[in-house]
Amino acid sequence: DAWSNLALALEAAGRPAAAIEALKEALRRAPRAAEFAANLAAVQMSQGLLADAETSARQATTADPRHPNAWYHLALALERQDRILEALDAAGRACGLMPGDVSYAGLKAQLELAIGAPERARATLEAALARSPTSATLRFEYASLLERLREPVAAAEGYRQAIRLDRGHGPALSQLVHLERWTADWRELAEHEQRMREGVAAGRALLSPFVMLAAPSTRAEQRRAAESWSGALAGAPLRARRPLSTGRLRVGYLSADFHTHARAFLTAGLFEAHDRGRFEIAAYSI
Repeated sequence: DAWSNLALALEAAGRPAAAIEALKEALRRAPRAAEFAANLAAVQMSQGLLADAETSARQATTADPRHPNAWYHLALALERQDRILEALDAAGRACGLMPGDVSYAGLKAQLELAIGAPERARATLEAALARSPTSATLRFEYASLLERLREPVAAAEGYRQAIRLDRGHGPALSQLVHLERWTADWRELAEHEQRMREGVAAGRALLSPFVMLAAPSTRAEQRRAAESWSGALAGAPLRARRPLSTGRLRVGYLSADFHTHARAFLTAGLFEAHDRGRFEIAAYSI
């Protein structure tokens, strides 16, 4: 326990590598401790060590097959390796062991969507909401699913329920504003747009800068929204890698919008700004 607690403190202090070593020591002393192995998998995943995270999660499920968090972390590790069917099996096991957990149900539904089974995802989320009706996270995921299923009015109501439960839920407010415009529902639009501006001013994360572009806003507000959005989504710093050649660095851009589209026009200046003496640029249209 001492080594595990040390790992938690090290991770909180921004020292994930040291936290990993502390958890490995904890496991060396207690190799059947599923909780330690599951925690190790979580930290390894945060550092992009997906194969190691999978190994640790499997060690946890072997030590205790009825440990739901172990199956959950295994599902996450497999999902990030694009092994969706295996991930869905692991997420299903986590849900079966703890049906009321919001995170487990949410992940299972996301994986069901990934395999093209939206009705299964719908059933998963409806069952989870029956157990946890006051979960803003589940309300948001369910509304997102309804939007994907082309049920915009029901989706908008779901987003309204989410922000009633959690007034600071930026993604739900953003999508609600988007759908209110799309369905020409003007009743509360001005109020919700003002709430977005207030949230941006307060530095609230995950208020969509794309939705903000179409709202009454200044350029400064739009930039602040973009900075808050991107900052919340930033992952762990990439490891420095040795260049494969000593010549120009090859950079490829992949987009579905390399045609008569705003993105193509707006990125033209980006391509022109590259130093052709240092970079070789290619654009791939999909």
